[in-house]
Amino acid sequence: MQTKITVRNLGGIGSSLVFAPVLTLLSLTGCGDDNLNPPAATPLSCAQLVGKAVPAASIGLPTTGATVTAATVMPASGSGAQATGEYCLVSGAINPADPAAPQIKFHIAMPTVWNNKIMMFGGGGYDGTIPAPTGNVPAGPTTHLTPLGRGYATFASDSGHQANALGSEDGSFGVNDEAVANFSGDALKKTRDAAVYLIDKRYAVKAPKRAYFAGGSSGGREALAVVQRWPQDWDGSIVLYPAWAAASLDLQFGHPGSLQARISQLSGLQDVNKTDLSVFNAKGGKILMAHGMSDALVSTRSTEQYYQRLQTTMGASAVANFVRFYEIPGYGHAVSSVFNAAWDSLTTMENWVENGVMPPEQIVVDAAGVPGRTRPLCEYPTFPRYNGAGDVNAASSFTCATQ
Repeated sequence: MQTKITVRNLGGIGSSLVFAPVLTLLSLTGCGDDNLNPPAATPLSCAQLVGKAVPAASIGLPTTGATVTAATVMPASGSGAQATGEYCLVSGAINPADPAAPQIKFHIAMPTVWNNKIMMFGGGGYDGTIPAPTGNVPAGPTTHLTPLGRGYATFASDSGHQANALGSEDGSFGVNDEAVANFSGDALKKTRDAAVYLIDKRYAVKAPKRAYFAGGSSGGREALAVVQRWPQDWDGSIVLYPAWAAASLDLQFGHPGSLQARISQLSGLQDVNKTDLSVFNAKGGKILMAHGMSDALVSTRSTEQYYQRLQTTMGASAVANFVRFYEIPGYGHAVSSVFNAAWDSLTTMENWVENGVMPPEQIVVDAAGVPGRTRPLCEYPTFPRYNGAGDVNAASSFTCATQ
């Protein structure tokens, strides 16, 4: 680079004193374009992710970092709504701060053609296994593409312990405080941060364009936890039949005094009961929440109570700006032989968050009792009431009513 400089001769030593700083300045600015515009990051191939370390400093809660243990290119498969494009399946582990605590093991599916969005899946029961990143949102219809099929980078973890033969009923991890804290919610933040770090390296991006979470039961508790504790990380959360008060419910079953203190302590960790979601609302975050009215495991009333408390804390109009809560008659806990709901919540969420389209009237489809039967998905406290005429299996024959 050549730069023409005109300097008035000040004579003697003065000219040297003026000219020298000018040359120094030019050497720093005129030829310093590479310093001001560093080269763009280079995306990593799937194979290059193997052994990749995630620094502890990149994870927002205490760990000793994470490592990718495997990365495999998975070919495209399926057709129609079951189609999934080629993706890189990553396995990894987040190492605990306490050497006696178990690792958090996770999977990430990174599509070759990425839509710049991420989806994290919640677990179930006491977790302990990794939900498949190729799966769907709770109650997601088989007639629509899964998140991975839509191009999302998807991920999930075992919540910080590995279950034994009892599977999701295994609570033996409870003897370690870090494992309990991870299950109670900390693993969600740790997994998210590790996954985003690796996704950034894979695609050479600074951050995903949109971030969503979806879960039911314990995963529904987790779906509430992420927006309550880390609202800046998420744009939307799909919450089904959330077991948000699981620990405190144990107090109702007459445990000795000797155990109630511990249960009370666990309630403070596990009950996801924060009702001031102002930060999440202010950033434009959205929540779609639904619960089956025939749920025999987690009472529909617990979700009703949480929703009512949201309204009390924030005001009904504020809640209406970012939350929709629906109840589904006949639907049980996750599955039902009477009315097994299928609901395209993800498309509704995408349109609401990304396009500013308020949720229109929703339709839920029965996939078991009477396959293909439809009902309006009514906002609480309304329910589907038959109009007195028309096909009893068609949503158009029903109106959302309060009595």
